[in-house]
Amino acid sequence: MNQTANRYRDNLWPEWYRSKILHAAFQPIVSLRDGSVLAYEGLSRPQMPDGDPVSVLDLMASAEGHDGLLMFDQLAFQQILDAFCHSGCPDTWILFINILPKSLLSPLPFLRALQHCDQIKPQQIVLEISERETISEGDHKLHDYLAPFREMGIRIALDDLGSGYSGLTRLIELQPDFAKIDLSLVRDVDKNPIKFALLESTARFAKKTAATSLIAEGIETFAELYTLQEIGVEYGQGYLLGKPEMTFHTTLTAADFTRTPLPRPSATYQLDTLLTTTRRMVQGLAHGEGRYTYLLSLAKKLTGADVVALFKVEANDLRYLESTERLSPQDETFFTHTVIPQSSALYHSILTREPTIFQQPTDGPRIWSDRFHIHSAIAVPICDNLGCWGLLHLGYHEPNQIRSDLIHMAQGIAALIVLAVGYTQKEEAFSDQGMLGEPLFEAISALADSADLEHLLAKAISAALAVTGGHEGWIGILQKTVLHCVLPDGQAFDVSRDDLFDPSTDDGQGPVGQILQTRTPRIIPNIMNDPTLNPWLEQMRAQGIQSAAGIPLISGDQLLGVLKVYHSQMGGFTPGRIRRLYALSSLATALIERSLNSLAAEERARRQTLLAQCLAQINYLKTRDEILNLLVSTLEQYGPFPLVVVVKPQGGVYIPVAISPAGNGNLLAAGFMLPRHDRHAVTEALQQERSVFINAEESRSDALSQFAKRQGFLSYAVIGVGIPDMAVILFSRDHNGIDTQLPELESYIHSLGTALSKILLQEQIAQEQQQMDAMLDVIKTLPMVASDDILWQEVANTLTDLVGADGGWLIEGDDAQCPRMAFGKVPKHYYFVPQPLRHDQLRVTLAEADIPLALKEWGIKHLVGFRLSFPSLQQHLFLVVSSAKSEGFTRSQSHRMEMLISFAASIYEILEMRHRQQHAAHTDHVTQLPNDLGIEEYYRQLQEMPLHPGAGCILLDIVGLSHINQAYGEQAGDHRLIALAQYLSAAMNYDGVVGRLGSDEFILLHPDIDATTLKKETKRLVKNAPLPLRWVSLYIPEPSRISLQHLIRTAYQILHSQGSGHLEIMPES
Repeated sequence: MNQTANRYRDNLWPEWYRSKILHAAFQPIVSLRDGSVLAYEGLSRPQMPDGDPVSVLDLMASAEGHDGLLMFDQLAFQQILDAFCHSGCPDTWILFINILPKSLLSPLPFLRALQHCDQIKPQQIVLEISERETISEGDHKLHDYLAPFREMGIRIALDDLGSGYSGLTRLIELQPDFAKIDLSLVRDVDKNPIKFALLESTARFAKKTAATSLIAEGIETFAELYTLQEIGVEYGQGYLLGKPEMTFHTTLTAADFTRTPLPRPSATYQLDTLLTTTRRMVQGLAHGEGRYTYLLSLAKKLTGADVVALFKVEANDLRYLESTERLSPQDETFFTHTVIPQSSALYHSILTREPTIFQQPTDGPRIWSDRFHIHSAIAVPICDNLGCWGLLHLGYHEPNQIRSDLIHMAQGIAALIVLAVGYTQKEEAFSDQGMLGEPLFEAISALADSADLEHLLAKAISAALAVTGGHEGWIGILQKTVLHCVLPDGQAFDVSRDDLFDPSTDDGQGPVGQILQTRTPRIIPNIMNDPTLNPWLEQMRAQGIQSAAGIPLISGDQLLGVLKVYHSQMGGFTPGRIRRLYALSSLATALIERSLNSLAAEERARRQTLLAQCLAQINYLKTRDEILNLLVSTLEQYGPFPLVVVVKPQGGVYIPVAISPAGNGNLLAAGFMLPRHDRHAVTEALQQERSVFINAEESRSDALSQFAKRQGFLSYAVIGVGIPDMAVILFSRDHNGIDTQLPELESYIHSLGTALSKILLQEQIAQEQQQMDAMLDVIKTLPMVASDDILWQEVANTLTDLVGADGGWLIEGDDAQCPRMAFGKVPKHYYFVPQPLRHDQLRVTLAEADIPLALKEWGIKHLVGFRLSFPSLQQHLFLVVSSAKSEGFTRSQSHRMEMLISFAASIYEILEMRHRQQHAAHTDHVTQLPNDLGIEEYYRQLQEMPLHPGAGCILLDIVGLSHINQAYGEQAGDHRLIALAQYLSAAMNYDGVVGRLGSDEFILLHPDIDATTLKKETKRLVKNAPLPLRWVSLYIPEPSRISLQHLIRTAYQILHSQGSGHLEIMPES
């Protein structure tokens, strides 16, 4: 063991800390579109005094054991920042720098380091927060701890996305500017369909929901690079793009990122080609023709390969058989008579029966590859139960062309070649050759179109019967609780999965159970000689079955199901038929797996989309009930789960506070309540702070399990919401449906729990307000204030009297020339709004150093600003509160201030909306005078007044307004109406009201006026009016006994009969 290794012991941190030798290295982060550098990530490279390097992970582990982790994080942060600052880098460069989440609990050293580095701007810094770690308070607090950095303009990156903790939760909670995909997901993404699907869904979610740019870490091959381009990942980092160095550099050029992707055959083209070629192949093979020509042509068309070749295994070498290339006579002679040595990679492929992928110029078969300029290839072994016959080689002239879908397609074609090999070797009588006919063609058609799994299975078993001459048969697919079996006619039946894997049951001891348990085939030449068939022997004999064969359907390490065929002859399964059955099962397995993966991917995408849509709605929800209803309705669709319940304690029981819509009636009918003292899963989950999954078959007598059994649920799970004593219960009609989904469900539920906790905290604050006597007295009066001016004056008085503020301003909008209100010890005609508030930040605190000099002269040493946004009013206000103390406000004062302002803002919004609604309802939109509703309201007030000698009403009708509208348009008419309204409003000599009744009628109501004065007033108004008017004046001696409707009706009668006139109107009879 060398000297460096010896230092990896408990005292590594103290030994290194004495010298603290630390260097900075920088690794580029580049655009995957054109290779341009986005940023450099700063990495720590610690050393011992003798120059030996020290592993950062080992040093951090040792530092944590000595309580030195925060110190190391500060040292590394400072070293990287200094190196970047003194590098002379342009101001367009960006630095990614790591910081531990726990270090954010003590942010001052990091903030000071950033403030003292004058050479770079805060906008050039991106803080990387590891997803592998968190803080005990949760991500909502982490978001708060990052706020001071964001206020400076620093951006945030989430590191190691996909490696642990809860990526979905953190993307939603932290809303980082960047998210770095962990290298474990990037490695071999070009070959792994699961990683491809995960990255594709992550990229879609990050862009559409979280508005986050993705960076793929650990890119080491061009195949990974080009696959990430196809997925849509924006940026990348890794040894292929540039290793960490002391200098700033990149490895690749723009030309390495630009390529013309090879055209991929469409799904429709693939299906048409497969069916056409297969029909020709089937017909040719039945007549002894074709050998491999059709299949090689098919492979080239389906995969888009440039060169397809077939090689036969001979001992440790490969011999050329046929290819899609047109060879010259010399090449034909050369390759036909030349043995090609196997490379180690190809030898391993044949040995393991797994494909070998070459993304760069291949090392085998080199003679073939060199001759045809092949730069990427896939070699698929052609194997059956007897061994590996040969190798299918798909070559491309461009490097990095192999993808997971091509691998699956090539394996399926290799399975077809196994069929062709069996027939061309003529192992059976010529009469057997017809078994390849139409049933096999239909089977391959169904296998190619895998949208309907049941149809695929039925055709697969039909083909199995056709190629073996079988009597009966079925194909079974393992599901959660059963082996789902499909017959050739499409009928289906299920067998208990547990019974098949239990050796103590008849099904577990039978051939099917043994095939599944051992994952090995079973060929039974004579059913009479196999005692494991005794439970079914009589039934099989009655059906004419004499022999049987069963083959497990296995893909990699996954057991998919079993193919079972019965024959009416003893020894009916000859070697050739078994060979064909193996080949067909291999092809069926590959395509069934593709179908299952496709269905699973669709379901996974549906669920992720559902959760993403739900999480996107969180910020728009304002109440606890809204969040809980969203939670249960989303979970109901996610499972789908027949019943979802959210419970919380009340007294000695847990009661439902939210129930999924579909389960509401059943639950209420059942009177759902859980005793708190009962040892059920809710108590267990909340006490142990972990999710609990229960299978109903477990012998549990608690109230929750008994409820599940009564309702017919086979399993359920309990997940804590993330706030004290509240949990979600998910009920399922499957035995094992929920347990595999728990991690994703926990992430989603905790995300909503975070939002819910915020709302509950607000409710708790409202309850605490009631305990603050002085504040409570004020808040109780706020809803009763008559106007918003009085409201804000009350707020100002409370801030100065009860919160300890020295003064402040209320500013209306961004462009206000002067404050709407100034209170306390502040300048009255000069105000200050901190810039972040104008950029939609909701709250800003300014210390003495950041306050303008003009305000300091007033003794202001601390400012707290609030942006109050009212989307429904399309308005925002700024409230800035000052203090003469350098330390500003205490936490309690800030708490009370926020409560008061938040409450006042709600009241203001209600007052303003009510005022606008009332004004709109009682105002004519053209003249802005009271309309008929406004006139009615005023007349009701007039009727309650003690009037002497009486009241007067003047009705005015514009002469010729309709002609103006017709001749000059309604806009001209509106101008005349507005002019008359302004004249009448200005000409009123008495307290009263002017209103507009209809299109061209105006009404004036005068309190306290006699009949003579009313006549004079009417003549004066009509004489000086800007428009010709007809008029009626009505003297009202007793308004309380005369309705407004009667007044207006009488006035209209006079207008229509006399044109104009005066009348003293008497009470209605």
